[in-house]
Formats: sequence, structure tokens, C-alpha cells
Amino acid sequence: ALLALAPVFDNQGPLGAHVALLDAAVAASAEASPRWRLRALVARAEALRRRGRLDLAENDLEAARRWASQVDEPSAQALVHLEAGLDHRAHGQLKAADTELRAGLEAATAAADRPLMGIFLSNIGVVAVSSNDASAYPEDSFEHMRALARERGLSFPYLHDETQAVARAY
Repeated sequence: ALLALAPVFDNQGPLGAHVALLDAAVAASAEASPRWRLRALVARAEALRRRGRLDLAENDLEAARRWASQVDEPSAQALVHLEAGLDHRAHGQLKAADTELRAGLEAATAAADRPLMGIFLSNIGVVAVSSNDASAYPEDSFEHMRALARERGLSFPYLHDETQAVARAY
């Protein structure tokens, strides 16, 4: 129950009370499965990071990484990558943040965890580039691909590489 309340306290309430509740969740999780211990540590790391206590958040992330190695659950591992990526970003370590966020997105995708995938995509800049040859493949025209993006609810920009210069460059 404490973990379910963490997002509520994350946006309001005093840090001391919030961290005290998460401390209780971490302590209670010592008797629970590694999955719950990991989730409790990640929740506390997130609360500490949001309140600027990066040193303490980093300690919880290291502990969460150890627990993640015992959990064969991509969603749980993705949570650790997410929080580690946000922690690196808070420290100004953008390359490390990018690496963690990409690894987490891969884990969330492997788990087919759409809500978690959405969180990652909101923290990673994404664009789609259509370099398709519409004359050879009319079903891949920019107009058709834009309609497909709208139909599937894709929230990132969809660009047209009419000359295929971008495709050739990469």
C-alpha cells in the first residue's frame, strides 16, 4: 500500500514524511520478494532525486541494481534503468542518461509494458523519418504513413525525407 501512495506523496507533502513512508516500505520489503524490494528502492530513489538528494538516491539505485539481477522481469529492470537515467540527467551526465534510458526502453518494449514505454518515450527525444519511395511503394507514401501514425496514436513528430538524403547518410 505504501508503494501505491508514493506517486501521491511525490507531488505533495513534506519530504520527511514521504521518505519515512518509503523507508517503511523498504524495510517491509526485506521479508518480501526481490521484486518488491527492488520496487521499494526505486520508489525511494525517485523521491530522493526529485527532492535534490542525489547522493542518497544513487545509493538506493545501486541497491536496486543488485536486486534487479535477481529478478527475471523486464518491467522491473526497466524501472531501474529509468530511475538511473533520470539520476544521470540530474547530475548532468547526458551520455550516461541516454544509455540508461535506451536500455530501459528496450526492457519495457520486451515486456510489452505500454505505460512504461510511454514514460521512456517522454524522456527520450524521438522522431520518425519516412524515406520511403512512394512511386515504387504507394502504400508507404508519406500521407499513408502519417495516417498510420495518427491511427496508432504516435505522439512524436513524423518527418518526410523526400530526397532520401537522411536514409543514405545513416
